[in-house]
Amino acid sequence: MEVVDCKESERHSAPPAPFTTSTLQQAASKVLKFSPKQTMQLAQKLYEGGHITYMRTDSPNISTEAVDAIRAYCAEQGWSLVKSPRTWKSKIGAQEAHEAIRPTHIEVVEAGGTDKEKALYRLIRQHTLASQLEDAVYAVRVLQLVTNMDGRQAFFEAKGRTLVSQGWRVLMAEHAATEDAENSMEQDNPVPDLKPGVMLSTLSGRLLTKKTKPATRFTEASLVRELERRGIGRPSTYAAILETIMRRGYIRIEKRFLLSTTLGETVVDSLCGHFRFVEYEFTRTMEQALDNIAEGKADYLAVLCEAHAHLEHELQAFFKATGKKCPKCGKPMVHRVKKPGKDGKGGYDFWGCSGWPECN
Repeated sequence: MEVVDCKESERHSAPPAPFTTSTLQQAASKVLKFSPKQTMQLAQKLYEGGHITYMRTDSPNISTEAVDAIRAYCAEQGWSLVKSPRTWKSKIGAQEAHEAIRPTHIEVVEAGGTDKEKALYRLIRQHTLASQLEDAVYAVRVLQLVTNMDGRQAFFEAKGRTLVSQGWRVLMAEHAATEDAENSMEQDNPVPDLKPGVMLSTLSGRLLTKKTKPATRFTEASLVRELERRGIGRPSTYAAILETIMRRGYIRIEKRFLLSTTLGETVVDSLCGHFRFVEYEFTRTMEQALDNIAEGKADYLAVLCEAHAHLEHELQAFFKATGKKCPKCGKPMVHRVKKPGKDGKGGYDFWGCSGWPECN
């Protein structure tokens, strides 16, 4: 096997942005094994204690005053600062009334009343400090090799990297290791410095049969990321969405992965094709319409009346196609429940005409 080429380059890796609600839930799930609901409960406690800024936000940027304080603190610690303060581009439709989640006083090393609160605070603080440090720098080496196989040339490539400057990773080694583990191409893999024309001997070879694998199941963290990507939900609702579908028994957790239940699959199968509110596009556009109402760009009565009228039409069509009909007037029958009185008596449920009181 002959070395055809050996290229060397330098690769820079920037730190992750300060936390938004979504990225905080994802990072806490990966690093601390907290559920989104648990993360928000802990963050609420830290916020109420005055330790962090508001924890429901789409903005990855922090205030100018906070940036100045963070950079001054990093300089005191002797950490290498990036030349100009970093800023990040927000996603389209982001709610940026509040800055990114950060410590209110960056010099406070530990905060929180419980071990879990303290762990979450440390994670938030590390991300905030790292955001203003220099890039991590890697020396990257790529070897191109060629050999003859059955009379034909076969080309191979070996790629490796070596960390030469830690930069922000000096504070976030655990986070960086997690990211590396998720992307095998990013793992350190030293490759020797060889000159073109050098002949190498192959010690061994194996022929491997590979099969494609289906997409992995969602974890709570990856589902939050997908909800955000599709524009479903907002910072204040990600954890509530997950909590609701688990409480109703639509999904269950097994070894940190989310699995659909028979009940959940039945509900989805029953609604799809009949109601547009289960469609991703409807949910995304409705979220945008609600944002427009909040910003004064749309009238809430007009938006909600249109949605209500469409839902009424779908309900009538659904009842007509699948439900019971009133033997008297032909309108759809609905399931009604009469609660028991104070004495615990008189409670019962029954089918009644949706045209009541005109039809009894």
